Amino acid sequence: MPLPEGMSVRELSEVLGRLLAGFEALRTVLEPVDDPEQLVLAGGELDVRICDRMSAAPAMAVLRRPFTPAELPIRALVLRDGPLRTLLLECSHLAADLAGMRVIERAIRQSWEPAGTRPARAEARQPVDQALVEHEDAQRRRASAALDYWVRTLGRVPQAMFALPRPQAGEARLWHAELRSRALALGADAVARRCRVSRSAALLTAMAALVGLYTGNDTCVVASLSGNRSEPRLQDYVGTLVQDALMELPVRGETFDELVRRCWPAILDAYRHGRFDAAELWRRVGGVGERRGTHFFRDFAFNDQRDDAGSDGAATAGESALRWLDTQSQGETFVFDVHRLDEDVAEVSLRADGRLLPRELVEALLTGMERLIVDAATRDVPMPEVPAVTGIRPLRRGPEWLMIDSCWVDVTEVRQLLLDLPGVLDAEIATVPSGAPELHARVVVASAGPTPASLREACLARLPDRPAAMVPSRYTVVPGPR
Repeated sequence: MPLPEGMSVRELSEVLGRLLAGFEALRTVLEPVDDPEQLVLAGGELDVRICDRMSAAPAMAVLRRPFTPAELPIRALVLRDGPLRTLLLECSHLAADLAGMRVIERAIRQSWEPAGTRPARAEARQPVDQALVEHEDAQRRRASAALDYWVRTLGRVPQAMFALPRPQAGEARLWHAELRSRALALGADAVARRCRVSRSAALLTAMAALVGLYTGNDTCVVASLSGNRSEPRLQDYVGTLVQDALMELPVRGETFDELVRRCWPAILDAYRHGRFDAAELWRRVGGVGERRGTHFFRDFAFNDQRDDAGSDGAATAGESALRWLDTQSQGETFVFDVHRLDEDVAEVSLRADGRLLPRELVEALLTGMERLIVDAATRDVPMPEVPAVTGIRPLRRGPEWLMIDSCWVDVTEVRQLLLDLPGVLDAEIATVPSGAPELHARVVVASAGPTPASLREACLARLPDRPAAMVPSRYTVVPGPR
């Protein structure tokens, strides 16, 4: 952030000192013992590096290195070209999420204002206080209800939205496209007003509908980052509160307005169940996978990154523009981000695994979403018209693809899953004809080969990188030739 004209090193030091004094998360470390404990430091020092703008590369490299648990979770670098010009801060994610970083930025900017003009700010809750609150009975019940919600939902939804042929081994390639559009902003506002939902919900419903159309799913499973800051005393909280909200969005209906109105309560319900004990959650998620023979891939993520403080008005509205960004893959499959969405302009982006989704499809999903929202601004679009409106059409699947327990499954992938196991000589996959479809595996094994129980366990362990596979529910083990 730019520094005020004429700010001295001493004045900046006082600002940073007040910052650390006011937010305990910024002076919390983990003691390096077998069972780490958080320690809030009563005092200490923060090294602030000051360097010339033209020779800042070495200092920038230090700023970007990983944090260690025992060091302060904040670093500061000041750039100068004579006077002090720019302050750069980096925080460990253990100390602050994106909303927490925005609180830090606001606190610094307010500290530059004259004392009599600074806005009154309610005392923010500190992380230790938040931990005590989370142990209260009401909060424990809320967390328990969230776990139950996740288990119920994951027990019936697709394990993967992008159950596609497994990509070839190799370095991940990420497609990252950003769309900036005034028409999208105006359309989202019109749909939101007519359907009485938020603008971002209108955009998310449109993107979910297109993903469901392309992949052939009736339900779109979305992991959305939940800020968990609805309580007044958490508005100025510095810490990490963000967790996943699991959305089960219906994407089949007569009209787009119908989808928007049905998705809205599902979105709100997901956010209500977005605070939980993370360790316990993943233990129970694993239990769901063991029972179903599936794995939760979390392959469609959504992040509404808008600053609740509102737009600064610096951007100007214009025609739609799409650009491609050079971004390093972090292992994501499909991430839809909303960066700005107001009356003037919408700025959204898609990040997608290039081994699964071609560049042309990523662009088509972004521009198709825009066309759907723009069309929906003036009419309730019938869902059968969406392919013609957007250019998105269903993926063609061959006879090897089956819909089993709401999941698209490629039986050739299931067979390969078994063939990759030690001791397996051959495998055949069939569906059980009676009742709901189930996978039955006939497995030829070596003389001292695996049992049905060990086969199932081994398949579950190898499922996380195979979204088009599912663990068979029945096994017939046949000894191979001696």
